[in-house]
Formats: sequence, structure tokens, C-alpha cells
Amino acid sequence: MVAQIDYKVHGIVREIKETHAMIKYHEAGDDPADVIMADQFRHRKDQLLKELFAELMMSGTSFKEMKSFVRRLTDYLEKSDKAADASNELKSNLAEVEMMLVG
Repeated sequence: MVAQIDYKVHGIVREIKETHAMIKYHEAGDDPADVIMADQFRHRKDQLLKELFAELMMSGTSFKEMKSFVRRLTDYLEKSDKAADASNELKSNLAEVEMMLVG
């Protein structure tokens, strides 16, 4: 199980590196399409980072070991977030779960 998760994480990290390289390539370009392409690759990178986050959370790896990386990752995702706001129902459900975390 651990080897399978490590393999998945390794694959996601490889894709993030490749995507990041494409962002840099298009940012340096002077073709008008480069702006659009860089934005598309940024979106792909954000999706991959979310996938990485999910895999890490499901991996069973010590949260203490990942805590600083996860904090930096969530800070990055928060800054780049362009998703729709959560519904009132979802907020309510999460508030209920949050109450269970402290009690």
C-alpha cells in the first residue's frame, strides 16, 4: 500500500514539475498565445497540487512530518483560489464537523 501511494505521489510530483516548466516557458515567450497557455498550465498545476494534497492526506504518512509542507501548500492554494464560494449547506455541514473536532 505504501509503495502504491509513493508511486502515485511521485507521478503527481513529476507532472507538477513538467507543468511548472511549461508555465516558465510560456511566461518567457512573446507569442500572444503564451499568456493563455501559461494560465492554462497554472490551472493544471493548481489541480495537481490539490490532487497531491489529497494523496498525502490519504497516505497514512505522519501528519507531523508533512505539517509544514501542507501549511505552505494550503497557503499557496488559498492565494491562487478562483473557485466558487461554498454553499451555505456545505458551510453548515463543515461547522458541525468543526464542533466535533473540539469536543
